[in-house]
Amino acid sequence: DLGSTTNKFKDLHLSGTISSGAITATGLNISSSSGNQTLLIDSTGGVSDVQFRTASGSISNYIRSGLGGSAVLQFMTGGENERMRIDANGKLLIGDSASHADDLLQIETPASGGGHGIQIRRNDANGDQGIGRIMFGNNTDTDLAQVAAKTDGDSNAGDSGALFFSTQPTSGTLTERMRIT
Repeated sequence: DLGSTTNKFKDLHLSGTISSGAITATGLNISSSSGNQTLLIDSTGGVSDVQFRTASGSISNYIRSGLGGSAVLQFMTGGENERMRIDANGKLLIGDSASHADDLLQIETPASGGGHGIQIRRNDANGDQGIGRIMFGNNTDTDLAQVAAKTDGDSNAGDSGALFFSTQPTSGTLTERMRIT
């Protein structure tokens, strides 16, 4: 068994070599008969990284935690290119490293190349089908308002759509208030 006297691995499977305090392995399997597994990556003053390397050994992508002593989780691709982060307040930031709003999701587009957005799509070509929706609610009721999109059921195999705006009156149900076709 490996670990402290109170927290031991039941099994640790590594295939590789150990040199200079580093484990070079082709595989790591953490298993437990209780169904609970934990991989702890601990840093004493720096950042902790989970790195994904190419066959040549260069870092292609990684996940980093603890930048500047903060509770930030960064997702990097192509080396040092931060693409997304979850900040200490639980905000998801895409395309930027600083929150500029009170919203929980912030998508920042580059100054050049035009704006980017979010695409919600259905993976088929059926007519008269729901495509996606954004719902608004609270702890009392999860569907107080909704913006939904669907194909409009025409004979052109789902190549035209409609937006539906719905709200819920007091003690009522979600009701369509406006449709744009």
